[in-house]
Amino acid sequence: MPGLALARDRQPGCATINAMVKTLKTAFDEIATLPDADQEEIARQLLAYVDKVRRLRVDLQDGIAALDRGDFDEIADEDLDARLDDLVAPARR
Repeated sequence: MPGLALARDRQPGCATINAMVKTLKTAFDEIATLPDADQEEIARQLLAYVDKVRRLRVDLQDGIAALDRGDFDEIADEDLDARLDDLVAPARR
């Protein structure tokens, strides 16, 4: 993660990033002790979750831009709930 140090130095909230990196390293160290098949499954789940977060960020930016333009549609509560449920990390279910 050498590149992260340079990015971290340019961002506000460095203490939070340091704690997250430390926690993530601890998690990776623990995962490394598991059998290969378990590591693969965890990696697939983590990557899928990261992809969901990235898509959510794009959707949020698109939504903010639509609100700024006054161009938006209402969404039914159950549709919103379903989208939010889909974003919950597997570990929190």
